[in-house]
Amino acid sequence: MSQRGQKIISELSPEEKADFTDFQGNSMGFHVLTYSSPKMTEAKGGLCLTYPVLASFVKYPRASLIKKGEKDLVSEEKPGILKIDIATYTEIANELGIPLKKENDRWYRHPLAFLTEAADDICYGIMDLEDGYKYNLLDYNTVSKLMTAICNADSGDTQINDLKNIIDKKEKIGYLRAKAINSLIQQVAKAFVKNEEDILKGEMENPLCDLIESRSIMKKIRNVSKSKIYAYKPVLQVEAAGFQVLPGLLNTFLTAVIDSKKSSSKKVLQLIPEEYKGDSNTNLYEKIVLITSYVAGMTDTFAIDTYRNLRGISLPNY
Repeated sequence: MSQRGQKIISELSPEEKADFTDFQGNSMGFHVLTYSSPKMTEAKGGLCLTYPVLASFVKYPRASLIKKGEKDLVSEEKPGILKIDIATYTEIANELGIPLKKENDRWYRHPLAFLTEAADDICYGIMDLEDGYKYNLLDYNTVSKLMTAICNADSGDTQINDLKNIIDKKEKIGYLRAKAINSLIQQVAKAFVKNEEDILKGEMENPLCDLIESRSIMKKIRNVSKSKIYAYKPVLQVEAAGFQVLPGLLNTFLTAVIDSKKSSSKKVLQLIPEEYKGDSNTNLYEKIVLITSYVAGMTDTFAIDTYRNLRGISLPNY
């Protein structure tokens, strides 16, 4: 973060500042689902999803700032709710009967949040493995062995009898991917039912994927992904570029919104969609949330193109 960025957030309260110094996509995701821009609609509630759906989305039902040493539980590992959305989640929790923990702004998980977490773990794990093969980062034997082991789990209720009829290796991996996901779904469902009583009491803290028959295989997949896929040079180059692109976009847009009377700011403001600019009643914290939401919602390509244009590295029609 630049000196300008540090100065901007230094004016926030500790609770507000924590939303950005410990920024998490989970928190912004909940904000996107529940926030409606008054410049775009008079309707409240964002996407207008039901309370159970919204609660099941929040894997980490806590504010960004909690007491030091209190992150002792899996459900408190990361922030999951921005300060601006605490009132919204409080309303959801009260309506659904989700109790607070011993400290404020920390709730027990909604039971279905365990399934959301498991779905994340399953999809990221298996899809990354398939991508590793697709981009020649992992060989066929490594990928097929791991996926087959998951398919063969007794609690997975999955058969792979048709594998021998498939000739193309890429198609074989696609087949095994679908079957492995099915097996993991069955295993997770059984783990959920087995631990349902503790889940409903709020006494469950283990991710469901840590309780299934294939948990050791899933751990191996995570290790393989870290060492072979995430360490792939083009992936690292994109991540490294992000340390320049994201601060560059945030600093440029925040400066324009906060110092809107500058001539340079007026030009930049014209590039920001209306719903992310705020108005005369928007305070500093809310302005930062809006701009952060705008940048967080960018695709990689759009973010890089925008950064290049703002820096004069590349310009339209030049």
